[in-house]
Amino acid sequence: SSPGNNGKKKGRKKADDEDIDEVVLDDFTDLSPYLERGLTSDRAALRIVLERYNVAGVRDHVGRLQQLFDGLVPSVTTLAEGAEEEQQPVDAEAEKEETPTSSCIAAGAEGDDEKKVEEESNETDSGTNDAAVEKKENGGKEMSKEEKSKQILALQTKMPNYPLDSSVALDGANTADFFYLACGEEDDLDALRGKQRKVSVAKANVMRAGSSATKSDVSTVDEAEAKSAAEAEAGRKAATRMIELEARCRVSCKIKFGGFHPPPANRRIYGDLAYLEVTLPGASEDTVHVTAVPSGFYVNKTSIAPEGYGEPYVFDPRPAENACYSHELLDCLLQFSKTLRSVWADALNAARERAELTVSMATNESPVQSLYRVATRNDFSIKPSPNTLQQIDALMIRPSWLVPKGTSNTTSSSTHGVVGGRHEYNQARADEDLASTFGVDIRGGAVRDFNEELQSARELPRGTLQERTDRAKLVHKVLVEFGEAAMVGAKAIIDGLIVPMNPNEPTRSHVYFHNNIFFSRAVDAGVDTFKISQGDRAARKAASRDANCMGMLHRADIKGLHNLATVLVDYLGTRIVCQSVVPGILQGEKTHTLLYGSVEATQPLSWDENMHKLLEESLGRGFMIATRPVPTLPLSDDRMALIEKLRAASLENLSAMGIPLAGLYQETNKKETKPLTELCAPLEAKGIRGSDQRNYLLDLSRLTPRDANWVPESEGGTGRWEALASSAKGGRAKMFIPDSLDDDEHAMAILRHELVSSLTRKLMSKYLLAKKEEENQKEATDKKENSKKKEEKEEVDGEDEEYLASLRLNPNVFLPNIKSLQDIDEEAYKQIKKDEERVREAAAYLWDDVLPGLTKEIRENSGQILPVDGETLCEVLHQRGINCRYLGRLATLALEEEEKDRKAEADYTAGKIMSVPRRQMPFSWLELLECEMVARAAKHVLNSYLAENGGYGAAQPAQIIACFFSAVLSTGEERAADTQLRTEKSERVTSDSDLSPSFTYGHVVPSFSRAEIWGDIEREVGRRFRYVLTLYNTPQTTGKNNSSGGGEDAKPRTLYTPLLRRLCQRNGVRLVAKSYEIGGKCLCSKGNSSHPIASSDIAGVLPLVKHAAAAPGSEGFLPASFDSHSGPPSLHILLPDAKSMFDTAYAAWNQKALPQALDLFQESSNMYQRVVDTPLHSSIAKCLRMSAVILFQAGETDIAAANAARSLAIAVQLGGFDHPEAVNCHSTLAHILLNSNETGEGIKHLRAATYLTELMAGRNHTDLGSNYHKLGTMYHELGSPVDGLRFYQEASSRENADRIVSGMIAKSTALALANVGHFKIALDSEKRAYNMYRSTLGENHELTKSSAQNMSHFTKIAVEQGTRIAKEEKKRKEEQSANAMANEIVADELAAEAAKASKKKKNKSKKSKGKK
Repeated sequence: SSPGNNGKKKGRKKADDEDIDEVVLDDFTDLSPYLERGLTSDRAALRIVLERYNVAGVRDHVGRLQQLFDGLVPSVTTLAEGAEEEQQPVDAEAEKEETPTSSCIAAGAEGDDEKKVEEESNETDSGTNDAAVEKKENGGKEMSKEEKSKQILALQTKMPNYPLDSSVALDGANTADFFYLACGEEDDLDALRGKQRKVSVAKANVMRAGSSATKSDVSTVDEAEAKSAAEAEAGRKAATRMIELEARCRVSCKIKFGGFHPPPANRRIYGDLAYLEVTLPGASEDTVHVTAVPSGFYVNKTSIAPEGYGEPYVFDPRPAENACYSHELLDCLLQFSKTLRSVWADALNAARERAELTVSMATNESPVQSLYRVATRNDFSIKPSPNTLQQIDALMIRPSWLVPKGTSNTTSSSTHGVVGGRHEYNQARADEDLASTFGVDIRGGAVRDFNEELQSARELPRGTLQERTDRAKLVHKVLVEFGEAAMVGAKAIIDGLIVPMNPNEPTRSHVYFHNNIFFSRAVDAGVDTFKISQGDRAARKAASRDANCMGMLHRADIKGLHNLATVLVDYLGTRIVCQSVVPGILQGEKTHTLLYGSVEATQPLSWDENMHKLLEESLGRGFMIATRPVPTLPLSDDRMALIEKLRAASLENLSAMGIPLAGLYQETNKKETKPLTELCAPLEAKGIRGSDQRNYLLDLSRLTPRDANWVPESEGGTGRWEALASSAKGGRAKMFIPDSLDDDEHAMAILRHELVSSLTRKLMSKYLLAKKEEENQKEATDKKENSKKKEEKEEVDGEDEEYLASLRLNPNVFLPNIKSLQDIDEEAYKQIKKDEERVREAAAYLWDDVLPGLTKEIRENSGQILPVDGETLCEVLHQRGINCRYLGRLATLALEEEEKDRKAEADYTAGKIMSVPRRQMPFSWLELLECEMVARAAKHVLNSYLAENGGYGAAQPAQIIACFFSAVLSTGEERAADTQLRTEKSERVTSDSDLSPSFTYGHVVPSFSRAEIWGDIEREVGRRFRYVLTLYNTPQTTGKNNSSGGGEDAKPRTLYTPLLRRLCQRNGVRLVAKSYEIGGKCLCSKGNSSHPIASSDIAGVLPLVKHAAAAPGSEGFLPASFDSHSGPPSLHILLPDAKSMFDTAYAAWNQKALPQALDLFQESSNMYQRVVDTPLHSSIAKCLRMSAVILFQAGETDIAAANAARSLAIAVQLGGFDHPEAVNCHSTLAHILLNSNETGEGIKHLRAATYLTELMAGRNHTDLGSNYHKLGTMYHELGSPVDGLRFYQEASSRENADRIVSGMIAKSTALALANVGHFKIALDSEKRAYNMYRSTLGENHELTKSSAQNMSHFTKIAVEQGTRIAKEEKKRKEEQSANAMANEIVADELAAEAAKASKKKKNKSKKSKGKK
C-alpha cells in the first residue's frame, strides 16, 4: 500500500469451528501477521475492501499526491516489521517543522503523564529541578597551578582570536549579513566570504610562543582546533546536503484537471468522475491523460490531435491498451512511466536520508540554529531552494523586515524581482487560487457564526480549574480562527473579490459582510451617524481606540457584558475594520433593541436601567468612570443645523435623479424626553440587546477622558502647549508647529488607563496617609467598647470607598459639538466644571510629574529601562501611562538635560564647580525618540502619497516606497554628475526599469523630491508631536558629521539603520538583506530609478494587523502575511490562574525561594500551553527564561542553558531575529554559558546581542560599551591581553552615561596596557580613570585612592622603564661613539702604515735609479 492510501482494509479470519472474527484496520496497519495466520489455516482468507471515490475524494486525493510530489515525500516505504524504527526520523522532522522548540515546556512538568514520552530528552522534571535548586556548591580545594593552567587552556581553545587586520567591533549598519550576525554565526560568514577561519586564543598563543610551547599544550590545542573546525564544516555540509536532498524530494510531476473535465452527462453514467492531465518528469515531459472512476484511476486513450483538428487533443476517455489501472493514482503513474519510477525511488531514498540528517542536526544544534539554517540555506548551495522565503515565514509568527537575498549567482534579471530564486510554474497553485472561497468552508455546511461561538465560549462554567482551562482554550481558539478569517476576508476585499453590501455608494463608503464578519473602512461615515469626532484622521484613530477598549473589556472578562471580536488590518494606506456581528443587527430594527446611547445623529439617547446598572458595576468600578448627566439630545444646535442642511442638499440631488425619498431618513424623535440622561459610559457608546438576548457594548472609542493638554486653552485645556509655542524662538518652530491645537485628530487624544490608575493610587495613598496622621494626632479621651470600635471601622471603610468613588473621572468632558449644560441644569453644569478641573489635574500630573519622572529615571538608570528600539520605547511609555504623542515633549526634556550635562562639564573644566554628577543623560534616549517620531510621521505621509490620484499609487507602490525611503534615509539629493559617476561605478546587472512595467495603467506614478518629502514629514512631526527635529534634516545634520551640538570631534547621532528598520516595521515593507548606502546622497525624483533603495530591493509589502485580544504590552499593529498561516500574535489568555501563579512565582523568586519559584513558573507555563496547544506564546517564553535564571542560580548551568536556548528560539519565532526579547534572551544565554565554561558559545551569543543592540538603537546605546568591556575583561583574564585591549579600546570609544563605568573601562585599559609593557600609555589611561573618579566621587573615595595608587605605581614603573631605556640608549650611544673612535684610530693607523709603506717604496725606487 502506498502512503496516502484512501482505502479501508478489513481483515477477516475464518476457521472450521469458530465464528467469523472481523478486524477493521486503518490505512497503515501492517498486514503481515494476518497474512501469515490466514494462509496457514484452511478456509482462511483476507479481504481488502477499497473505499469508493467520489468527485470530492478525487480532488482531495490529487491534492495529497501533489503535496508528495512537491517535497513531502515520506521516509517510510514499507509497513513491514521494523517500520516503526524507520518512521522515527520522520516523526522527529515533523516535530521540528512544527516548531524547533516544541519540547521547551517539558522541563519541570511535575506529575504530567502526557510528557512522559519526552523523559529521555528531558532532564529537568520536577524531582530533578528540586534537587538542582536545593543543591549548593561545596567549598572545594584550591586548584594547583598546573590544574589552573589546564583549565585556562581549555577555555582558550573555545575563544576565537581576532586578527590584527580585522576589527573586533560589530557593524550595526551591516544589513547584508543580518542573519549571520543576529545569530552570532561569524565563522559561517567568514567561510562564505572565503576568509580564513579564526583560530582560537590558545592556538594564537601557541603560534606566538613558537618552540617554547610544550608538546602537550600544542597537542591539546591542535586536537581542539581540528575538532572545532570539523564540527563547523560538518554543520555547513549538513545544511548544504539538506538542500540537495530537498531538491531530490521534489518530483517534477504536475497534475491538473484537464480541459475535458468535468465529464459530460453521457460519460458520468459510465462512472467517470474526473479527467486529469499529468506531466511526467523527463526531458520530453510527456502528458498523460487519466480517467478517475469510483474504483480508481486508469490511463485513457486521449491523444494529441492531428494538424488541423481544431483542438489540441482528441478526446477518448476509454482505457488505453496499457491502462495501468490502480486504486491509487501514484501506483497508476508508476506503472505507466519508467522515468517516474526511477525519480520516485530516488525521492524515497532522499527522504529517508533527509529524515536521518534532520535528527542528527536537531541533536547537534540549538533550536535557534535550526531557524538560522533555514534563513541562510541558499548561501552555501549551488542550486538554491525556490521556497526559502515561504519556509522561513512559515516558522515565524511575525515576518522579518529583512528577507534572505538568495544566492550570489542569482540575478534580478533571471528572477524578475522574485526574492530567493525563480517563481516556479505551478498549475495547482493557480487552480487553488481560483477555487478559493476566501475563508468560507463551503463543504462544512452552514457558515460559521463567530459571534455565537465566542459568546458561548465565554458563558462556559468556570467553577473549577479544568473548567476555566477548557473555557480559556475555546475562547482562544475562536479568536485565533477569527483573526485568520478576517485576514483572508480583508485580502479578498482589497483584491475586489467580494461584492459590497452597498455597491451604489462611493468606494470609500463600501461595507462588506463575508463569512459572518462585517468589514468596513475606517473613514468618516458622514453626518448621519452619531459621533463626536469628524474627519478621516479622527475616524482612523477612533477605530484603533475602539480596538484598544475592546481589548480592555476582553481582559476584564465581565460577566453579562458582551463585546465583539475585532481585528484591524492596515494595508497600503487603507485601514479595514473587521468585526463579528451582533445577532439581528443586519435584519432590521425589530430584531435588536438599542438600550444605551444613540445610532442616528438626530435621535435622542436611549437608556435602560438594567444596562445602566451593569455598566456602573463594570465600567464604573473597574475603569474609574463616573456616572454623569448629559443632554438627551447631545449635539449642539450648530451641528444639528449643519446636518439638516446637508440632508436637504442630499435629498434635493436624489429627487432630481428620480429616486424615491420616502423613509430615506429617520425623522427626529418629537416625543417629549427628559432633558438630561445619566450615563456611565462614553457619549458615543452604544448598548444593544441582540436577537440572542445578550447585551453588547459597541463603539467604545474611549474609557478615559480627553487629554486636557491637547485641548485648546480657549475650550478649557491646560494651555501647556500654547505657552511653549508662545515662548518658542526661531523660524523652524514657527514653520512646522501649528499655532493652534484645533485639529480633528486631537479630539481622539485621550488619557491612558495606566495614568488614571497611577493618579488614583497616588491620591488614595495621600488620603490614607493624611487620615492616619490625623488619627495619630487625636488624643484618646475615653475608651470605647469593642462593638463601637467595629462600627467605627465599618464607617471608616465606607468613607474610604466613598472617597475612592469620588476619584472617578467623567469621560464626556471637552467634547466638541456638544450642547452646554449651562442652560439646561445649573447643578449638572457645576458638576461638569468640577469634572473638567479633575481632568485638567490629571493632565497636569502627566505633564509635571510623569514626564519629568521618566526623564529622571532614564538619566539615573534607576530601573535599567533604557529601550533598545521603538517598540520597547512605546512599551516603557505605556507602562507609565504616557501616550506616544508626548514623544516630542520627552525629546525636549532630553535636550534640556543634555544641555545641563554640557554646561556642567564646561563649568568643571573651567574650575567653577568641584564635581559633576555621576550619571548623564544617555545620548541614545534622544536618538530613539526622534527616530520613532520620524518613523511614525513618515508612515502617515507615505499613506497620503499612496492615496493620491484615487489610490493608484497603492496599486503600483514599489517605486513610490523606494523613492520615499531613499529620501528619508539621506542627507541630500544627488546632482546629475553624482548620479552618472555612481552609475558608472555600479555593478548592477539590471536597472529598476527592467523590473517595472512598460506602462503605468493610464496614470503617472507620483514623483516627489527630497525637499517635498522631508517638508511633509517635519510638518507631520510638528502637528503630531509639536516638536522640531534636531538630528534629522537640519543644517547641522545634512553633512557627514551630524553631531547636534557636540563639537567638531563629536560622533554622528543620526540613526539611519534603526530608522530604516522602523520604517519597514511601521509600513509593512520587506527589504532584501543587502548593504544600503544610507546616510549619503539620494536619487528619488527621476523616472523609475531611485537610490540608495531601489524598487527591486523591495521584497513585498505586508499588512499590519491589530488584534483587539492581543496580549498587553505588545505593539499595536504588527506585520503579518496574507500568504503564510503561521498563526496570530500572542493573544491574551483568559486564565487568571496562570497569571496568578506567574506573579506568585516571581514573588517567591524575589524572596530567594528558588524551589517554589521554579515549580510555580513551570506550572504556569504548563497552564498556558494547555490553553494554546503550542509553546509559541510570549507568556511561555517568559516562564522559560525565568526558569533558566533560577536553574542557573541553583548551579545547574547545563539545564539552565537548555531552557534559555529554547526561550531564545521562541522569542525569535514570535518576533523575529531582531526582536527586543531576543536580545534579552541572547544576553541571558550568554551569561549562563560564560559562567559554565562554554566560552565560545557564550561569546557568540554576547556578540549577537551586541550587534542587534547597535542595529536597533545605534552606536551610542549604553549596553554596547558594557558588552565590549565584558568581552575585553574575559580575554584579558584568560591570557589574551592584546585582544582584551582591543575590546577595551572599542568600549571606550562608545558613549557611556555613567562616569564610573567609563572610569572602570579606562582603568581596565590601563591594566591591559601595563600587562603588555606599555606603562607610559597605561599611565595616561589611568589618569583618565582618576579624573573621572575624582570629579564624580571626590578625592577620598576608595576608587579614587586606588586609581591614585595605580598612577603612582605606573609612574614609578614608567620612570624606571624610561630610565632604563635612557640608560640603554646612552650606553648604546657610548658604544657607538667608542666604536666610531676606535674605527677612526684604526683608520688613522692604517693610513699611516700605508703612507709609510708608500714612502719606503719610493725610497727603494730612488736607490735603484742612483745605482744605475
